[in-house]
Amino acid sequence: MPKSVILLSLLAVIVLVRCQGFCPLDGCVDPGGGNAAEGENPYFDAGTGFNGTVEVIRALTNGDLYVGGSFTQYNGTDAGRLVRLHSDGSLDTGFDTATGFNNTVYDIEEVSSGIVVVGAFSAYNGNTIRHIARLTPSGTFDGTLNLAPDQTVFAVEPAPDGSGNLYFAGAFETIGAMSKQRIARVSGAGAVDTSFPIAGGPNNTVRKMDILTAWHRIAIAGDFTNVASAVANRLALLYTDGSAVTGSIFGCNGSVDAIAVLATQSAFLWGGNCTDYEGNAVDGFFLTSSSGNLIPWADLAASVGTRAIEVLNPAKGTLFVAGSFTTWGTVTANRIVRLTSSGGLDTASFDFNNFNSNVNVLEMSRDGTNKLYAAGQFTSVNGVSHGRIVRLHTNGALDTAP
Repeated sequence: MPKSVILLSLLAVIVLVRCQGFCPLDGCVDPGGGNAAEGENPYFDAGTGFNGTVEVIRALTNGDLYVGGSFTQYNGTDAGRLVRLHSDGSLDTGFDTATGFNNTVYDIEEVSSGIVVVGAFSAYNGNTIRHIARLTPSGTFDGTLNLAPDQTVFAVEPAPDGSGNLYFAGAFETIGAMSKQRIARVSGAGAVDTSFPIAGGPNNTVRKMDILTAWHRIAIAGDFTNVASAVANRLALLYTDGSAVTGSIFGCNGSVDAIAVLATQSAFLWGGNCTDYEGNAVDGFFLTSSSGNLIPWADLAASVGTRAIEVLNPAKGTLFVAGSFTTWGTVTANRIVRLTSSGGLDTASFDFNNFNSNVNVLEMSRDGTNKLYAAGQFTSVNGVSHGRIVRLHTNGALDTAP
């Protein structure tokens, strides 16, 4: 066979392998970040990144992602605390926030008509709107959701029944001109549900909330010590009608800053600075049953400072944990670890990175590429400048240009 034919055949094989991607332990990863066919950068390049803290990432099925926080610039371009990025890290100019929000964005939820954004703000692009705003997919202000809570909203979650209802949690005591203690349920049209919660809300701020779809329950965490006239120190579990789960016992001596569900254990994951849970010594990261009982995890040796939890594979129970910690148990681990289903450090499948400051947010991509976004307060990773956001492969490798 002529050498030229052999060379062309080898080039064809190389191109085919490149286009087909590669498969790490948890499934195939597309080197193109999901958009290489469209001619975009196959890696995630944030440039100089954000000039302020990132508080939330909401990944979309098309590979794009919304990012919110306290920042006012992204890669040198003005960005008023909310942006939409393409999967290659470039700014999506089709989402135009103009001057944006005048204070921090804490959470974002995708809805049929666009997104709902919550935070400490009182204005968006010159429009007066307190703490809750609905925006169209182009970034245009939608004034139909004018609930005007009196204080900061930290979390928004969709109802698990597909009704279009939304749950809001935060520091507020009024919302939609109605008295509601720090948690409320609102219809998609903006009507506050007068029947929720049944017996009153928490007596102090709720900072984290997760809706547990399979069990139709709401996990909350924050500064409160009482929920519905029952003792609940910093964490609690409610039914979706707002009533407390019967027989649940919850109590922590320190902040709880992250919540997730681990389906393989039928358990709730809690992370933060708690070192004592109902008289049991814990190191900032622990599991409980739905009734509040502490569940021992065979290989767990944690550290305080968890701020984010992301379940990688619900069937296998593997997950990522991030925060302000610099050790995990006795092992040096700067702010992100991967755990096995028994709670042990997954050192075989994950290379540790050195983040120079807190990782507040973890978010798995939703476009089938199986990659992990990490964001927060850090400005470098492994000694290289990164402006508060990076994307990782599930083995810990940075998804950046070589």
